[in-house]
Amino acid sequence: MCGRMQLEEPPTWEQLHGYYSTFAGPQFKNKRTPGDVAPTDRAPIIALRNGERRMAEARWWLVPEWARDLKQTKHHMFNCRDDRLREAHEEFKRTRRVNGPFLKPFLQGRRCLIPVNGYYEYFQGKPVQFVMKDQPIFALAGIWNWNPNIKTPDWPGGVVSFTMVTTEPNRLAKMFHHRMPVILDPCDYNQWLSPNTPAYEALAMLRPYRGTGLKVKPFEPVDDGQADLFADERRG
Repeated sequence: MCGRMQLEEPPTWEQLHGYYSTFAGPQFKNKRTPGDVAPTDRAPIIALRNGERRMAEARWWLVPEWARDLKQTKHHMFNCRDDRLREAHEEFKRTRRVNGPFLKPFLQGRRCLIPVNGYYEYFQGKPVQFVMKDQPIFALAGIWNWNPNIKTPDWPGGVVSFTMVTTEPNRLAKMFHHRMPVILDPCDYNQWLSPNTPAYEALAMLRPYRGTGLKVKPFEPVDDGQADLFADERRG
């Protein structure tokens, strides 16, 4: 389970636009992305819309389309386990029944990239940070959804939300936690995002990170007010 993300020196949306070759609307000009991101916070995601990569802000806690208010999303929908997603897909192939909140948007091609430059796990009473040695930004696998029935001051057009896909840990991550986020290889971005990618091919991308670029370093808070990272992890 990953319950915290952070961009230590948050890039502007325009910088993410250049890094991921996405469309960026004028509303994002010179706007910085949030530095410290917890479940239920807004965060940047990248999805494929009308054949092009687009950036958007989304709520980190998937809101199913059947929900009528945010109180119906109390279960831990900020993470989606890859094994449970596979089980739901196998059941769907047998019965044509879509079970769980994650499978339908996954099958509909609502897959996204979550740009970060680090994520955290809680280990022996302290948060530890996972970063890439030579990549200032990397992408985690996500699934997004839109619920037009829930409208709030923050989401007047309906809530756009996402969940982070997790998998078994690689050798490094296993020292600190029994799960890790799926870190996508840049060469897989287009295939993961495309709604034309068969489900079995997308599922095959959900695996532990295989490279050697991931490293762990002590947690360094953005500011003194954010020192207790996990105090409100399940707020919302």
